[in-house]
Amino acid sequence: MYPTGINRVLPAQGFSLSELDDAGVDLDLAEALGLPVDAGRIGAYGPNVTVLAGFRTFFAAAAVISFFPSLLFLSIPFFLKAS
Repeated sequence: MYPTGINRVLPAQGFSLSELDDAGVDLDLAEALGLPVDAGRIGAYGPNVTVLAGFRTFFAAAAVISFFPSLLFLSIPFFLKAS
């Protein structure tokens, strides 16, 4: 929340730069993923950092699988694989 005047407060809209930094997400990646970034916010909220770290790991895994589709087959349990 931002103090905007005498008794007005606006809600924050986006992740802070410190939350991005704590989660290991750079600004370019956040923009590429379409994540809202609020450069005016100060501080990091723990649940937001957790969500950002989840985004980072999910999209990193998706990028690896897109380059190496055979890795997806390795993640299927052996009893579901066709023999």
